Amino acid sequence: MRLFAAASLLLLAAVMAASAAPARAESDIIGPAMVIDGNVISIAGREVRVFGIEAPELAQNCTYPDGESWPCGSVASAVMSYLVANQTLFCKQHGVDAYGRAAVICDAGGTDLGHAMVHYGAALAMRPYGEIYFAAEAEARKARRGIWNGTFEESGPE
Repeated sequence: MRLFAAASLLLLAAVMAASAAPARAESDIIGPAMVIDGNVISIAGREVRVFGIEAPELAQNCTYPDGESWPCGSVASAVMSYLVANQTLFCKQHGVDAYGRAAVICDAGGTDLGHAMVHYGAALAMRPYGEIYFAAEAEARKARRGIWNGTFEESGPE
């Protein structure tokens, strides 16, 4: 009986160890986010850039086909705010941007932030880094969502 109990405990310990959360890599950045603009957020006081996308600058305006201007930079920031609201972000670093910020791919409640921003027409798939979002950009462009419903000035990576 003692042998059975000891074997059961060993088996239970092995199962628990196998099902434990994976170890976090040093490049993982986890926590709630504060939005700075459409492609820059702050997690636990650390500014990071969402990898593979380029959103309009915060003060940037875009133009509808009828010539009316709209605040696409503010809208991109609002979309990002909506996506991260009340979420714990799980981000993995994929490099560093020109300003020394971690370039990250983030999951917010099962949503890839970069993909969602591009899908909604709130950001471009950034060349050459945004290949993973090219299909979402093509779909947004075809549907004329967000920035694709008119004209905008494409800004460079910040």
